[in-house]
Amino acid sequence: MKEIQILLICLVSMATAAEEGGCVSTSLSIDEKLRINAAANDHDNNQIVDASDVAYDLSHNYDTNGDGAVTEDESITRWTCAFGDTVYFARFVFNLLSRGQAEIRPEQFNVPPLDTGIPLSRFIELNRQRYELFSNDSCVNTDLTLDQKLDINAQQNDHNNDGLVTSDDIAYDLNNRYDANKDGKVTQAEWVLHWSCAYGDTAAYARYTWQQIGRGAEYIQSSQFSGPPFDTGIPIAAFRASNRQRYETYGRASESSWKITIICRVYSPPLCKLIYTKINISYTNTKLKLWCYFLNFRNIRNFTNLYIQQKAVKKKNPTHTVMTAKKAAHTPRRLTTLA
Repeated sequence: MKEIQILLICLVSMATAAEEGGCVSTSLSIDEKLRINAAANDHDNNQIVDASDVAYDLSHNYDTNGDGAVTEDESITRWTCAFGDTVYFARFVFNLLSRGQAEIRPEQFNVPPLDTGIPLSRFIELNRQRYELFSNDSCVNTDLTLDQKLDINAQQNDHNNDGLVTSDDIAYDLNNRYDANKDGKVTQAEWVLHWSCAYGDTAAYARYTWQQIGRGAEYIQSSQFSGPPFDTGIPIAAFRASNRQRYETYGRASESSWKITIICRVYSPPLCKLIYTKINISYTNTKLKLWCYFLNFRNIRNFTNLYIQQKAVKKKNPTHTVMTAKKAAHTPRRLTTLA
C-alpha cells in the first residue's frame, strides 16, 4: 500500500509538470528535435554556435545541481524531457560528448571549431548525424534482460560460430565494432560508446567493463588477446558465465555502497518532506530501496524514475525503523543506476 502511495506522488508530480508545460511529446519528428536543440545552442541568436553558446546551454539546461559538470543522469534527463528521445539515445549522445568519461564540462568545448563558432546549419547537420549513427550502429533502444545481453555478447565474440571464443574472434569484435576510427586501437571513449550502444547498459557500467579489461591502459589492441586462454579458445558457456559474474560483481559492489536504504534526490524540498512524513515509510533489514528522482522541479524539467524492491519481512520478531523527515534531511544526495 505504501509503495502505491509513493508511486501516486511521483505520478502527480509528473502530471503537474505536464500541465505547466514540462516535457515534450515523445512523438516529435527529428526535424522538430533539431530545431529545439538549435535554438538552445544559439543563445545570442546570431546563427553561429560557439563555445559560449554551448556552455550556456549546459549550465542552464543540463547542470541541475550547479556543480559545473554534467553527469550521465543529468544529460539523460535533459534529452528525454526536452527532445522526447529515449534513454538509450540520450545515453548515446552523452557518451559521444563525454568521450567515455563520467561527466561533461563546458570548458571542453572551447577548442576548434567551437572556439570560433560554426554556422547554425552545420550544427543542425552534425546533430542529425547522431541520430543516423545511432540507427546505423543498430544501438539497443529498449530494455534487455541480462540473459539477452549475455546472448548478444556471446554471439559477437564467437564470429565463426564454433562454440569457442578465440583470439581471432576477439580481434574481429574489437576491430569491427569498437575501433571506430580504424587505427588498430580501442580507446575508453570507443569502448564505452559501443558497449552502451550494443547492450543498453549505463555509461557507468561500460566504464567498469573497460577498467576490468583495459586495466588502466590508454588503449587496448587485439594482439593483447593472442595468448592463453584465447589461443586455444574459451568454451562459449564459460565465456558467458564470466560475463554474468561481471554483472553480478558490479551489482553487489554498487549495492554495498548504499549505507542509507532510501535515496531521494529532490529539487523540491516540500515534496521530499511529504514523501517521508505523510507516508511514514518503514523498512526492514536495510533492504527497502526507493528511487524517486525529481530533477529541477522549480524550472519544470522533471524526470521521475521510481523503483522499489523490498524483501519479505520476517514473521518472527520483525524490526521496523521509520525514516523521519529529520533523517531524510541528512541523507546523502546520491543516485546509483545499475545496468
